[in-house]
Amino acid sequence: MDDRMNKSDKEAMEKKEKAIVATDDEPKINYRGWKAMSFIIGLGLMIMGVGGIRPCNLAFGVDQFNPKTEAGKRGIDSFFNWYFFTFTFAQMVSLTLIFYIQPNVSWAIGLGIPATLMSIACAVYFVGSKIYVKVKATGSPITSVAQVIVVAIKKRELKPVEQPWLSLFKYFPPKSINSKIPYTDQFRFLDKAAIVTPQDERKGDGSPADPWRLCSLQQ
Repeated sequence: MDDRMNKSDKEAMEKKEKAIVATDDEPKINYRGWKAMSFIIGLGLMIMGVGGIRPCNLAFGVDQFNPKTEAGKRGIDSFFNWYFFTFTFAQMVSLTLIFYIQPNVSWAIGLGIPATLMSIACAVYFVGSKIYVKVKATGSPITSVAQVIVVAIKKRELKPVEQPWLSLFKYFPPKSINSKIPYTDQFRFLDKAAIVTPQDERKGDGSPADPWRLCSLQQ
């Protein structure tokens, strides 16, 4: 009788241990078909959204101020201070409060809070769309960098000028609101792209006739 009780007790204990092991194991999720497709599309949209917003929001915010005036300079400084303050505060909230809600309260609520806040932010942004300063693009920065590299290679045999901050070609579009960048000693091997030679032609407004033969100091 005792042996039977011991066997039954052992079987019961083994069943409990198997149940505990089964519950502790991670669930096997099969990402195939439309589930895998929706997962990949969601990640892709998130990557494009983050990659499109973060490089542009700082530049767009600065475009709202005129850097040529004292009020505009103070506005730019204030914008950067508030931007990084709110960005850091948002990171703190997401890494503490949201991170706690998702595994301990509900994943739906934890994901719904940032989604709701992002929807509100988008709505507020589009409401004020008519009053924003929208600076038109004046060319691709990738093309400008490529022009500097190509022209510097073409003029690699030229001797460096003694006073590059005075002798190099300077051209600044009159309608541009960007600040003028002062000369530095960095990337001096690219200075040759702004050396003016007799073969380099310029237009009436001072801009180079062929940007693939002469680049400005600002570039």
